Amino acid sequence: MDLSRNFGTGKLAPSDSIPVSPDYRMGFERGSLWLYTYAMPYRGGIVWMSSTNDPPPQVHEWSLGGYGFGHSVHSNKTDKLSERYCDLPGVSFLSLWHFDDKPPYTTLELSLWYPILPLAVLPVLWFYRRRYSRFGSHENDA
Repeated sequence: MDLSRNFGTGKLAPSDSIPVSPDYRMGFERGSLWLYTYAMPYRGGIVWMSSTNDPPPQVHEWSLGGYGFGHSVHSNKTDKLSERYCDLPGVSFLSLWHFDDKPPYTTLELSLWYPILPLAVLPVLWFYRRRYSRFGSHENDA
Protein backbone atom coordinates (compact mmCIF):
# COMPACT_ATOMS: atom_id res chain seq x y z
CA MET A 1 0.00 0.00 0.00
CA ASP A 2 2.99 2.32 0.39
CA LEU A 3 3.80 3.91 -2.94
CA SER A 4 7.00 5.34 -1.48
CA ARG A 5 8.89 2.06 -1.24
CA ASN A 6 10.20 2.50 -4.78
CA PHE A 7 11.25 6.12 -4.23
CA GLY A 8 14.93 5.33 -4.71
CA THR A 9 14.31 3.96 -8.18
CA GLY A 10 11.73 6.56 -9.12
CA LYS A 11 9.60 3.82 -10.64
CA LEU A 12 6.22 2.94 -9.22
CA ALA A 13 4.58 -0.41 -9.76
CA PRO A 14 0.90 -1.42 -9.55
CA SER A 15 1.80 -3.64 -6.59
CA ASP A 16 2.50 -0.47 -4.57
CA SER A 17 -1.24 0.07 -4.04
CA ILE A 18 -4.30 -1.84 -2.89
CA PRO A 19 -7.58 -2.28 -4.74
CA VAL A 20 -10.52 -0.68 -2.90
CA SER A 21 -13.17 -1.54 -5.50
CA PRO A 22 -13.20 -3.22 -8.90
CA ASP A 23 -12.31 0.10 -10.57
CA TYR A 24 -10.28 2.00 -7.94
CA ARG A 25 -6.90 1.61 -6.25
CA MET A 26 -5.46 3.46 -3.25
CA GLY A 27 -1.90 4.22 -2.17
CA PHE A 28 0.23 6.72 -0.26
CA GLU A 29 3.11 8.79 -1.57
CA ARG A 30 4.82 12.09 -0.66
CA GLY A 31 2.47 12.72 2.28
CA SER A 32 -0.65 12.26 0.19
CA LEU A 33 -3.41 9.72 -0.25
CA TRP A 34 -3.91 8.72 -3.87
CA LEU A 35 -7.15 7.24 -5.20
CA TYR A 36 -7.12 6.32 -8.88
CA THR A 37 -8.48 4.06 -11.58
CA TYR A 38 -6.37 1.70 -13.65
CA ALA A 39 -2.97 0.36 -12.57
CA MET A 40 -1.14 3.65 -11.99
CA PRO A 41 -2.15 7.24 -11.08
CA TYR A 42 -2.03 9.84 -13.84
CA ARG A 43 1.00 12.09 -13.32
CA GLY A 44 0.68 14.40 -16.29
CA GLY A 45 1.45 14.23 -19.96
CA ILE A 46 -0.14 14.61 -23.36
CA VAL A 47 -3.76 13.49 -23.38
CA TRP A 48 -5.02 14.82 -26.71
CA MET A 49 -3.58 15.52 -30.14
CA SER A 50 -5.60 17.55 -32.59
CA SER A 51 -5.24 18.77 -36.13
CA THR A 52 -5.95 22.20 -37.54
CA ASN A 53 -9.30 20.93 -38.89
CA ASP A 54 -10.61 20.00 -35.41
CA PRO A 55 -13.02 22.40 -33.72
CA PRO A 56 -11.57 24.27 -30.73
CA PRO A 57 -12.22 22.62 -27.36
CA GLN A 58 -15.16 23.76 -25.28
CA VAL A 59 -13.49 25.04 -22.11
CA HIS A 60 -15.20 26.11 -18.90
CA GLU A 61 -12.65 27.21 -16.36
CA TRP A 62 -12.64 29.06 -13.04
CA SER A 63 -9.34 29.88 -11.45
CA LEU A 64 -7.72 32.12 -8.87
CA GLY A 65 -3.96 32.21 -9.04
CA GLY A 66 -2.66 28.70 -9.59
CA TYR A 67 -5.81 27.06 -8.20
CA GLY A 68 -9.16 26.40 -9.81
CA PHE A 69 -11.70 24.13 -11.43
CA GLY A 70 -12.13 23.28 -15.07
CA HIS A 71 -14.00 21.20 -17.60
CA SER A 72 -13.16 20.89 -21.27
CA VAL A 73 -14.41 18.76 -24.15
CA HIS A 74 -12.11 18.04 -27.10
CA SER A 75 -13.51 16.49 -30.25
CA ASN A 76 -12.57 15.46 -33.74
CA LYS A 77 -14.35 13.38 -36.37
CA THR A 78 -13.70 10.03 -34.67
CA ASP A 79 -13.23 10.70 -30.96
CA LYS A 80 -14.24 12.87 -28.01
CA LEU A 81 -12.42 13.50 -24.74
CA SER A 82 -13.87 15.06 -21.61
CA GLU A 83 -11.42 16.46 -19.08
CA ARG A 84 -12.37 17.61 -15.59
CA TYR A 85 -9.91 18.90 -13.06
CA CYS A 86 -9.63 20.61 -9.71
CA ASP A 87 -6.49 22.07 -8.17
CA LEU A 88 -6.77 23.37 -4.61
CA PRO A 89 -4.22 23.55 -1.79
CA GLY A 90 -3.52 19.93 -0.88
CA VAL A 91 -6.08 18.55 -3.37
CA SER A 92 -5.57 17.58 -6.99
CA PHE A 93 -8.21 15.86 -9.10
CA LEU A 94 -8.22 14.90 -12.75
CA SER A 95 -10.71 12.84 -14.73
CA LEU A 96 -10.12 12.01 -18.40
CA TRP A 97 -12.88 10.27 -20.24
CA HIS A 98 -12.83 9.09 -23.82
CA PHE A 99 -16.49 8.55 -24.53
CA ASP A 100 -15.94 4.87 -25.26
CA ASP A 101 -13.81 4.17 -22.14
CA LYS A 102 -15.22 2.72 -18.95
CA PRO A 103 -14.35 3.84 -16.30
CA PRO A 104 -12.78 7.26 -16.90
CA TYR A 105 -9.10 7.67 -16.09
CA THR A 106 -9.36 9.34 -12.68
CA THR A 107 -6.73 10.45 -10.17
CA LEU A 108 -7.38 12.11 -6.80
CA GLU A 109 -4.49 13.24 -4.62
CA LEU A 110 -5.39 14.40 -1.09
CA SER A 111 -2.84 15.73 1.39
CA LEU A 112 -2.76 13.71 4.62
CA TRP A 113 -2.90 17.01 6.55
CA TYR A 114 -6.65 17.18 5.85
CA PRO A 115 -7.53 14.10 7.95
CA ILE A 116 -4.68 14.66 10.48
CA LEU A 117 -5.62 18.21 11.55
CA PRO A 118 -9.31 17.52 12.38
CA LEU A 119 -8.33 14.37 14.26
CA ALA A 120 -5.77 16.36 16.29
CA VAL A 121 -8.36 18.92 17.45
CA LEU A 122 -10.06 16.61 19.96
CA PRO A 123 -6.87 15.67 21.87
CA VAL A 124 -5.79 19.33 21.98
CA LEU A 125 -9.19 20.36 23.35
CA TRP A 126 -9.02 17.56 25.91
CA PHE A 127 -5.55 18.66 27.10
CA TYR A 128 -6.66 22.31 27.23
CA ARG A 129 -9.82 21.49 29.17
CA ARG A 130 -7.96 19.21 31.57
CA ARG A 131 -5.28 21.84 32.24
CA TYR A 132 -7.82 24.63 32.61
CA SER A 133 -10.03 22.62 34.98
CA ARG A 134 -7.01 21.67 37.14
CA PHE A 135 -5.88 25.29 37.55
CA GLY A 136 -9.45 26.52 37.97
CA SER A 137 -10.13 24.11 40.85
CA HIS A 138 -7.04 25.27 42.80
CA GLU A 139 -8.07 28.91 42.54
CA ASN A 140 -11.48 28.11 44.05
CA ASP A 141 -9.87 26.29 47.02
CA ALA A 142 -7.85 29.36 48.15
